[in-house]
Amino acid sequence: MPHLAFDAATNCNTAGFAFIICAADETERTLLIRFWAIADTHLSFGKARDMTRFGEKWRDHTDRLAVAWQAVVAPHDVVMLLGDISWASSVKGVMPDLEWLSQLNGTKILLRGNHD
Repeated sequence: MPHLAFDAATNCNTAGFAFIICAADETERTLLIRFWAIADTHLSFGKARDMTRFGEKWRDHTDRLAVAWQAVVAPHDVVMLLGDISWASSVKGVMPDLEWLSQLNGTKILLRGNHD
């Protein structure tokens, strides 16, 4: 079983936790795990909603969000979604949004917002 030790990274460009992993073959590897936070994604895959009523910057916001997310979040990073994840008002309604999120890199921690 691998042993883990960690220390906070000090480089501003790679802020996160650096984990030193001792593998079964006794070699050491360092894995940088970054923590990200995002809020108010207002996904609407299960309930079509014209987000441009909030301005043009919302046009295709999920496409732009996915591209930016995948560019910076590594598969082993942690992303905290801090509420207002979806416009859905039921568990059934939010499932398409959660399925979409599950395809993105990282382990997700979801917190409920006033619209969730």
